[in-house]
Amino acid sequence: MPDPKTLYSVVALVVVGLVAWVGFVLASVKQQWARETPTELAEGTSAPSDVKVLEEGQAEEKSEEKAKAEEKVEAKAEEKVDAKAEEKVDAKAEEKVDAKAEEKVDAKAEEKAKAEEKVDAKAEEKTADGVEPKKDEPTA
Repeated sequence: MPDPKTLYSVVALVVVGLVAWVGFVLASVKQQWARETPTELAEGTSAPSDVKVLEEGQAEEKSEEKAKAEEKVEAKAEEKVDAKAEEKVDAKAEEKVDAKAEEKVDAKAEEKAKAEEKVDAKAEEKTADGVEPKKDEPTA
């Protein structure tokens, strides 16, 4: 069995710690706990009514501040979402423009290749017939 003096000192230390903790908690209370007694509720009179009015006013101010802060957060979130959506739309638009440009370039290249083939074919036909094409005539 442990020494009684050690147990007494440990118990005393625990009690002092609890008292200090309770004192700290009571000293750091932010809300006033003034409540009406049942008789004051029945009579409709209350001594700390000024305190309640003050607390209600502070509560309203805090709720308004909280609402404003929430609105700001929502606005920022909407701006971010809008910005991301615009970036996506811009990226898709650029992709579409690039694809259309590539299609046009490919189509023009095909047309040019066909035209060159026709010119080459006509030139071969004329040289095969032994007729030189006139320099005044357009070949294409």
